[in-house]
Amino acid sequence: MQTYGNLHVVLEKMRVRSLFTLSGSSLAPGESQTNDKPSDPPRVLVIGPANSGKTVLCKILVNYCVRMGQGWSPVLVNLDPNDVRIHN
Repeated sequence: MQTYGNLHVVLEKMRVRSLFTLSGSSLAPGESQTNDKPSDPPRVLVIGPANSGKTVLCKILVNYCVRMGQGWSPVLVNLDPNDVRIHN
């Protein structure tokens, strides 16, 4: 779980950096200017063997993102045809 938390922190920093770039601010608080190229929001592709916890990892990261209270709206796309769930 510590690795998941560390990954969440890195993704959150990428989201904040992207938000500051999109809003026209040149520098996020507490960060130094390392490059001049605009920062894109994080996009993550999770691959691995069957039954290795890929879906669980993705759901945990999406929940961490939503519960940060920053108003993020992450998109989770599951391309596994065997994992079809109908939500009402």
